[in-house]
Amino acid sequence: VSSRLAINAARIRSRLDIDNDGDVEFSDLQARRDAIADLNVTQADCQLLETTDEQCARLVNLTLTVKQRQRQRDIDRDGDIDADDFKQRFALLRDFVVNSSDCRTMELSDARCTRLQRTIERLRQRDYDGDGVVDVFDAIA
Repeated sequence: VSSRLAINAARIRSRLDIDNDGDVEFSDLQARRDAIADLNVTQADCQLLETTDEQCARLVNLTLTVKQRQRQRDIDRDGDIDADDFKQRFALLRDFVVNSSDCRTMELSDARCTRLQRTIERLRQRDYDGDGVVDVFDAIA
């Protein structure tokens, strides 16, 4: 039984290892996501693939969802999600301060306001290298 599990695990790893370098890492997942985002699934494609209407709708929804998320996360609008995008996203936290009057303006309850303030502070504390920006370099600092 354990040899079958090992064989199945190896097969799964090989399918997920897009760049064929022997390991599954972020770049492999990013390549899969980018490939999905590049798809433009049409009804004709679904007919060629012989999918049901439900399967076709799921495939179309998946590609649209991935494309939408790609656009949201590509902060610098250069067509990819990279360290620059993360740096710009988290740089906003450096100057972001929420006080009680801001919470009243946003019509947040006291509990939600406190939770927002704690979340911002927790993210600021992740700036391990002290450069004022929570970015990928904090993960290795």
